[in-house]
Amino acid sequence: MKNVYLINLIFFLMCLSLHATEQAPDIIKLNDKKYYLSAFKKNLPLESFFNKKNKRPYSGALSTGCWRGYKATWKIKNNKLILESIDATILDKDHNKRKATVKEYIGDLKYASWFTGELKLSIKSNYISDKLDKVIKIKNGKVIK
Repeated sequence: MKNVYLINLIFFLMCLSLHATEQAPDIIKLNDKKYYLSAFKKNLPLESFFNKKNKRPYSGALSTGCWRGYKATWKIKNNKLILESIDATILDKDHNKRKATVKEYIGDLKYASWFTGELKLSIKSNYISDKLDKVIKIKNGKVIK
């Protein structure tokens, strides 16, 4: 019986050192430069939109590298956070795969007025780097700092 506990303990300790699959980051364009947003769900503007009970378009094309089912490209224009494009495949009512449109995700909204929080930007596309190049504070879709 002691061996079973010991094996379970060793297995548990080994699992602590495992890392999850790196997620594909969203992109943001700022002052003619391309940055990557931290890909943790709590920091992404579209995840905030879906958390406020907005329906997420069904995607039949998930991967372990992008559990959220999309990769968004944002831009800051006139101090507003704007969803420029979405890279996602969704299933239509006949279960055919097709490219999603921005309108299917956020409707007629012109900028991310639902989002308040910090955008953590890096020039590198991975979250492993602990160096952030910029942090932008957003309130109701507008840059405040």
